[in-house]
Amino acid sequence: MNLEWNVFRHDVNKKEIVTFNIFNHWKFEEDVQKSLKKFKDKDEFAEQLRRDLMYYFWSKCEYEVIITSFPTYITMSELDRVNDDRWNHKDRYGTDYMRINVNPETGAKIDIYEQVMNNWDIFLDYVWNSKWHRNEKSGRGYAKKTGKCPMCEDCPDNCPLEGA
Repeated sequence: MNLEWNVFRHDVNKKEIVTFNIFNHWKFEEDVQKSLKKFKDKDEFAEQLRRDLMYYFWSKCEYEVIITSFPTYITMSELDRVNDDRWNHKDRYGTDYMRINVNPETGAKIDIYEQVMNNWDIFLDYVWNSKWHRNEKSGRGYAKKTGKCPMCEDCPDNCPLEGA
């Protein structure tokens, strides 16, 4: 299955926000494949897909980012707390490289589940429609099942897929 749905997540190794394809999470991708085989009804599949998204990506700190306005607006007391934490860490460990949890007033914590749910209908159609093409050369299984070419609306005469 070569699906791709990109979201933002924080990469702790690179210490930056990166683009992440949720189908690169091997267990999530495996469960989606099983659900595509199991469910014949799109509504039942949608409910299972939503549950899988929640299980793997909902409210897990490694999949959360904070989005805020630019520049971030924080109170002076919060800024003082952050600076105190930084200097205390430097005095104790000799380095000021540390993760500081800033609480921006205008910020919102968002996880991968919420990012996908922002476009739920499009995501659901994308994954559900991949069912007809998976493990089939050039969509031949879909063409045999429906009598229509999955590649275009109006196929030319002698379409190799519709004749399959």
